[in-house]
Amino acid sequence: MGMIKIQESEKIGFVIGILAACTTLAISPFYSYDSFSPIKLIFISALGAVSGFYVFKSLKNLSQRLGKFASVVIVSILLDLLIIFMISKVDISQLFYGISGRYTGFLTYLSLTLILTASAITSNFFVRKKILNCLIFCGLPSVIYSILQFSGRDFVDWDSTAGSQVIGFLGNPNFVSSFLALCSTAIFAKIIGDKNTLVTNFFYILMLIGIGIGLVGANSTQGFLIAILGFAVVLYFYFFYRFKSKTPSRITLTILTLGVIGGLLDIFQKAPWNPFLYGETISIRGDYWQAGWNMALANPVFGVGFDGYLNHYRRSRDFVAANRAGAEIPTDAAHNVLLDYASNGGFIFMILNLILLSTIFIYGLNYLRGLNRFDQNFVAIFAVWIGFTVQSIISINQLGLAVWGWVFGGLILGVKYAEKSQGDATPNNLIRKKRKLDADNFTLVIAIVALLGCIASLPVMLADQKFKLAVDSKKALDLYNSANSWPPITKKMVLVTAILNENKIYKEAKILSQRTLKINPDSFEGWIVYSQNPLVSELEMAEIKRQLLRLDPNILKFGGVDKYLADRLGKP
Repeated sequence: MGMIKIQESEKIGFVIGILAACTTLAISPFYSYDSFSPIKLIFISALGAVSGFYVFKSLKNLSQRLGKFASVVIVSILLDLLIIFMISKVDISQLFYGISGRYTGFLTYLSLTLILTASAITSNFFVRKKILNCLIFCGLPSVIYSILQFSGRDFVDWDSTAGSQVIGFLGNPNFVSSFLALCSTAIFAKIIGDKNTLVTNFFYILMLIGIGIGLVGANSTQGFLIAILGFAVVLYFYFFYRFKSKTPSRITLTILTLGVIGGLLDIFQKAPWNPFLYGETISIRGDYWQAGWNMALANPVFGVGFDGYLNHYRRSRDFVAANRAGAEIPTDAAHNVLLDYASNGGFIFMILNLILLSTIFIYGLNYLRGLNRFDQNFVAIFAVWIGFTVQSIISINQLGLAVWGWVFGGLILGVKYAEKSQGDATPNNLIRKKRKLDADNFTLVIAIVALLGCIASLPVMLADQKFKLAVDSKKALDLYNSANSWPPITKKMVLVTAILNENKIYKEAKILSQRTLKINPDSFEGWIVYSQNPLVSELEMAEIKRQLLRLDPNILKFGGVDKYLADRLGKP
């Protein structure tokens, strides 16, 4: 029985690694309007379904595998997710899937929590090694594609590359640079391990060179910083085990600590030297953080609902942010994952996730301190997780990147009790056929569960593909029909309404505006495009102005709604 359990555990671990890699690498530029998020959501939900199945299957042994405290924390997060979903007054489709381009709704958070739990349950030496190798080999096509983009040989003509030559499979230079940095951390830990062949080390060195090219092409500071942090963490533990003297590891830790402090002082312009890390984007992120914090203060218990940041940003920012250049460009995330937790789900949700992160860190650190050798695989996993967690302080939960943070967090969380639940079985020829039959049945069940997970998020992909076909056809009727498909996506409905207005198809534009605002009455952009329709009556315009003031009180400081519409949006 024990051997079957171990086989199942390793099989699930392999599935987790493969589906996590697919989440990172999957893009659909020729099939869907959004080439990145919908297809990644499909793999996230597939992995979440497989993880949920295995967690449910292992429910009786959950506290034994994770410990009572960690089990309580995870169950509390799941319950809080369910309560937020049930209580929030936001449209149910947005709550479940999230908004276009992000898709960090209930389905994603549920999947990530289950993925972490399943990773923890399966965590053992072989599973950790397999999943770590999946990350590294996932880095290979990322490196190749980054080099192709850097050399101008991209096979996709992207509409926008965010001012960078390299966006990889994640659609943004910051995301791809962070992912490449995490890969380089894992590879570095493998290189300084003692059991690699010459060919393997040569492959790793080539990977590091390719990653370096990708980081240069992405031109994102955070990628270099995450790589430096990851390398420093790996070196600390290498010196800790390699030398009897603690001096080398202490020197490394001291340099790392001083570097972090110096970097923070530089970023916040408090250093005695001219800042080189600070940029205007830092101030803009500060605006996002402040708005996210204000949202949480205004909605402390259950937040504004999953992916509700965009609808509440204008009323939560201060006048400085409202008056900054580019203030009319909407933002849909706090660019700090913890503040996203607080604003979307309330302080309880944020605190529970903080406790989870702290527990993972403590479990990992205690395990490493108890070793008497350099475990290159676990050190790599721990260093990668630290790098991911640090970058999440200045970033968002991008699906292709976030999946690794949750997977590796689970592998660390499960290590404390991993050794206690293994090694109690001996192969028995008399039951070998039964084991093979059980294994075959288990594989079939996993495939079916993964397919069901895909189906759960398939409507998003189909709606996005329908929208792309409508855009390509350039027919107003096709656009109108695509905007009315399910699940309703405010961003696309507003875009189609604006196109209809521009083409003087005012009747349908007004109908679509009214439907949009019925589904999402907190859409500032939705009220704006509604105001631009000449069929709007005076009574309706008065309501539009009242709603705009509700959603952005700073309009008063710009001289009122009429002046705002005239000066900023060109409406007489």
